[in-house]
Amino acid sequence: MVHGTHSARKARAATPVFEVVRPEPRNSFVWHTHDYPAPCARWNYHPEYELHLITKGCGQYMVGDYFGFFAPGNLVLIGPNVPHGWFSDVTPGESVPDRNIVLQVNKSWFTGLMTLCPELDVLHGLLAASGRGVEFLGPGVAALGARLAGLGTMDDAARIPAIIGLLLDLAQCSYRTLCSAGLTLSPDDRELEKIDSIIRNIVDFQRELTL
Repeated sequence: MVHGTHSARKARAATPVFEVVRPEPRNSFVWHTHDYPAPCARWNYHPEYELHLITKGCGQYMVGDYFGFFAPGNLVLIGPNVPHGWFSDVTPGESVPDRNIVLQVNKSWFTGLMTLCPELDVLHGLLAASGRGVEFLGPGVAALGARLAGLGTMDDAARIPAIIGLLLDLAQCSYRTLCSAGLTLSPDDRELEKIDSIIRNIVDFQRELTL
C-alpha cells in the first residue's frame, strides 16, 4: 500500500489537528510552499481562509466529509475551521519537493477589506461557499494557479493588489463545493490563547532552541 492511501485512511479516523498560522510581523497573510511529507501536511484546521494548489504528484484529499483524488493543478479554497488534508501516493522514504503552494488569509482581513471597499462585496458568495470547500474548474484554472505561484516572486506591497485581483477572478471561475454545510470546528478560546502565547514566545525568543 502506498503511503498516501494509508495516511488518508488513518486521517479519516482521527481528530483534525489545530494549526497555528502566524504571519511575519510585516505581513497580513502567509504564502509558502512545502514538500510532502511535511509537518504541516496533515489532517488539520485553522481559522484562516486557505487557497491551496497542488503542483506535483497524485493522491487523496479530504475536505470536511468529502473524500476525493487530486493531481497537479488541483486548486481549492478552504473556509475557516474546515478540516482538510492532502495525502500523496508515495512509498515509505519517498518525498515530493514543493508539492504545495498555500496562501492563508485571516477572516478579519477580508471583513475589513470589504468594509473599506464595498465594491469587493462580489467576493461574498465565494467566501461563503468556501465553508464547504471550493474546487475550481475549467480551462482557466491553470492560469489562476500560476498567478498564485507568482506571488512568491513579488515584494510584500505588490502582493496585496495581486491577491485581490486573483480572488476577484476566482469568484468568476467555475467551481464546485465539496463537503456538507456546517462541518467546521471551533477550538476552545482558552486553549487557543495558550497556544498563541507559546508560539509568540518561541518566535520572539532570540537564542537557539534545543527542544
